Amino acid sequence: LLSDTLIMTTKKLIPILILLASLLSCQHSFDKNDLKIINTYNVGDTLVFRSDGGSYDSIEIIDKQFRYNGASEGYSGNPETGFIAYRSIPPSKPELVGFGGSQGDVYSNEKYLLSAVKRDKHKRATIDIKYGGFDGEIPNEQKLITDNEYGTYFDITHFCINCNGVDSSDVVKLKWKPSVGIIWYQKKDNRIYKLVAKF
Repeated sequence: LLSDTLIMTTKKLIPILILLASLLSCQHSFDKNDLKIINTYNVGDTLVFRSDGGSYDSIEIIDKQFRYNGASEGYSGNPETGFIAYRSIPPSKPELVGFGGSQGDVYSNEKYLLSAVKRDKHKRATIDIKYGGFDGEIPNEQKLITDNEYGTYFDITHFCINCNGVDSSDVVKLKWKPSVGIIWYQKKDNRIYKLVAKF
């Protein structure tokens, strides 16, 4: 009687174990090349930029998270996602991040710098960069540029540089150096900022 119960329980567990194994095998995890970009910044890092006119712009990395997102969140498979958030120093005017609800509108000083999602284990993760109104994607390594002034870097332009809503003080172009991050950016009003310190 005990052995019959054990056999029945085992037969019921096998399909559950197979399902669990298949779900785990669908996870698309960041690989070392993805992490090379994502791990450019860590919580506590401070970046200081100086403009060609002598003004400064500084940010602090305040959050970095990774997780898996299943089909319930609109993803196929189970891709790994991650983000890096920053705040301006001194804190800038809070921005609207949520509408209505029981608490009313939600404002925050926290802004996303990088967001990444690994949808295909055979390709590099999609890594979006947002900074100071900038919205673009870090390209693949074939788009790296090398010159005497900046070394090796990506030259990235805002995905919609001439769209309505892009303010004159928004960042429209930037240079991203592997293992360093943002080294240079240009605002729509043509002011240029260069990284002078990262600590």
